[in-house]
Amino acid sequence: GLFRLLGTRQTTGFKAEGSHGSFWDRLVPNIAELGATYAILAIGGGCAVLLLWGVLRHRPAITALSPDAAAAAKIIALWAVCACGYVGYAVAFGSLEEQMFYIAAAPCAAALTIGVFLIRRRGLRRTAAAGVIVVMAVQATAWVLVHTSTDDVYAQMLERMPTVAVEGSTMSVTEETGQFVITGYDLGQWVTVPELQENEVDYVLLSDRLVENGYGIADPEFAAEVRDNGSLVLSVEGRESDLQLYDVREWTGAADPDSPTTEDAS
Repeated sequence: GLFRLLGTRQTTGFKAEGSHGSFWDRLVPNIAELGATYAILAIGGGCAVLLLWGVLRHRPAITALSPDAAAAAKIIALWAVCACGYVGYAVAFGSLEEQMFYIAAAPCAAALTIGVFLIRRRGLRRTAAAGVIVVMAVQATAWVLVHTSTDDVYAQMLERMPTVAVEGSTMSVTEETGQFVITGYDLGQWVTVPELQENEVDYVLLSDRLVENGYGIADPEFAAEVRDNGSLVLSVEGRESDLQLYDVREWTGAADPDSPTTEDAS
């Protein structure tokens, strides 16, 4: 855990070996959903620095506060600056994953709130308050979009799988979740052609997005071979994820003339 924290061991995330996408590649496609959050992180981080500077320099805006309020402001400023410092380190050197930014989300939001509260000039305070309202409106819009769009690919897959894949068949699952939710099939994580043929695998479960981004256990070369040699029998698309199930029985030699075909199962 310490090595992952320092970034000397990067087994997952944008900088992990085999990862095909960077944080910046993900930033633009997700900007509509996460843009307001990144704005809070950036502006709140700046407010935290100014707030800490004001505390250390005993600026009038801070000294006018009660002792308890000044102490709370100092704690939040230190919290936010330290959190932003680590996130900055993760972006530059450490193990970077999108969820790393949650470390700084709460303190930056608190620092931004205090920063707006401490503004003395009425016109500037109104401008800052209007900016906060805009950010919150964008956040609310993103929340509505997330909670009204379908992203239940595993639920859809489990509902439809019995109609396209013979129960009891051997299946290679190449992402991390399928092994925990799929029942009624002989599961394994075989991701080479010899392994598929040795285990007489009937079906291979892929996720194109995971393969593209370097997650899961299937590399692009293996995925391409499965697509070229298997038959796509099920494809499910969601807002953030996707799944494809391929029939590879003819390719792996698992096909049995007496066993039900995909058409029979459906």
